[in-house]
Amino acid sequence: MYLFCGISLISAGVIYKNINNINNKLDVYISKKKSEKIITNFFNEEIKKNPSITLDDLILKFEMTNETNLENYAQSKNRDANSYRNIYKKYYSLHQVTKTPKNKNKNKNKKIDDISLYINK
Repeated sequence: MYLFCGISLISAGVIYKNINNINNKLDVYISKKKSEKIITNFFNEEIKKNPSITLDDLILKFEMTNETNLENYAQSKNRDANSYRNIYKKYYSLHQVTKTPKNKNKNKNKKIDDISLYINK
């Protein structure tokens, strides 16, 4: 019993001592998730408007620039265009897969988890 109380007091002390650090990490996590949702929603809307939009064009639109070339934009920000592409490609690649197979009858006997059924060709 005393051991349990001692461990509880030590745990409470550790949490109390590190509460600001815990809160900061939680705030960072929440901010990151909110940012991801903003980017995802933006990309969804733009791709609905123009399904053939390129990743570079989406990035430039999201960055709200009048620049028409990602290489030039990145250089103006002292960055590399590939660094922008690497950050945003996960949001763009979500839209490279369609929701239904092109020919349902042809693929009737294939497994439903076969991703090749869903890839735009």
